[in-house]
Amino acid sequence: MIQEETKKSTAADAKPAVVTAESVPTPEPEEKYEIISDEEDGPSEAESKATKAPEMSKRDKRRAREARKKAEEEERKAAAKEARKAAKKTGGGAPPPPPLSKKEKEVASFVQPKRKGDKGKGKGKKVEEKAVTQQDIEKVAEEVNSLRSKMTDKWAEDWTGMVGRVRDVFGDVAEMVVLCLGLGKPFGDRTAKIQLAFILELAAGLGAEASAIRAFDPVFEDGDVQLLKALGCEVMEENLRGAHPLSDKPHLVYMPHCSKPLYESFLQTNFSPRLAENPRCLLLGNDLGDYVPGFVRVTAKEDDEDPAEEFVKPKKKRKNRGMAAPPPVDSVLRRLVPHFEVFMLSELPETNLPGFARAFLSTGFQWVPLDKKDAVDWTTPLPPVEWPEDGEVA
Repeated sequence: MIQEETKKSTAADAKPAVVTAESVPTPEPEEKYEIISDEEDGPSEAESKATKAPEMSKRDKRRAREARKKAEEEERKAAAKEARKAAKKTGGGAPPPPPLSKKEKEVASFVQPKRKGDKGKGKGKKVEEKAVTQQDIEKVAEEVNSLRSKMTDKWAEDWTGMVGRVRDVFGDVAEMVVLCLGLGKPFGDRTAKIQLAFILELAAGLGAEASAIRAFDPVFEDGDVQLLKALGCEVMEENLRGAHPLSDKPHLVYMPHCSKPLYESFLQTNFSPRLAENPRCLLLGNDLGDYVPGFVRVTAKEDDEDPAEEFVKPKKKRKNRGMAAPPPVDSVLRRLVPHFEVFMLSELPETNLPGFARAFLSTGFQWVPLDKKDAVDWTTPLPPVEWPEDGEVA
């Protein structure tokens, strides 16, 4: 009995099991990974460098810009042409203005920055002058008088000696006339203030009043005129371009840092033995020897030296040495300068006052001594003065 039950259970176990869809687990989908090779990712760094377009040169860039600019200009012209055609067809008013190019828009929107110290000087620019008050004139006049005091304090005995030397050349300084040309703008320029202070103090040292000073410069402005009149000077209104005739009075002609034609104009106007006779005429201005080509002035120190004791270096032979040099060009300066007697302001001791060295650079007294009167050719006609084309004479 027991064996039969064992056989039945064994047979039941051996019977195949029935498999249903629910009993079978659903397999999870496998993740798929796409393998991207280096070739698909693009060219390598070395290949990209090899295939990269070469950098444009500056000339190519400039040409490219010019081509773009030309294309924009052609497009603008074409658009303007179409607009004119459309305006004609519709019979409307004036055609609209053509559109601006990119470059023109940049130029139109650009604002010129103001520069430090720029007061609007230049051609075509009208500068609004600030109104000059009496207080401004008094302040500048005080500055000029302060410069006079500093000048005499610094030079002291040397200043007194210079004034005495000038007085000796004049001899008689009664009713002396001081002609001042090319002074500049003393109201605002420090150099002109120093030069004005110098002539005021020199005239006073020679016993002349400030009213004896007659000044003119075409650059004078309202402030300069008011300042000179406040200091007692006379301001001339007519521009004679240096052609001021001498009278029968002593003349001190003050022309600091003027142009060569202006010096020539004054000397040629008064070219006669009168320049070497009494009453004397002294010119205080630039060393006129600098305006004569090839002229070398021999100083008193060089004249006293013994030429036998001076070593002279032998000159080398040059080609075309036998050819004659071109004759010097005749002028009033070439006739007078070799006979001038000179007293340069550089003989005064140096001063540390600001601007003084610049104000009197290469400046000195120059005159024709009486003993040189017959050495000058007064009779041969002089060539005309050559003025610059731009009209600048001061």
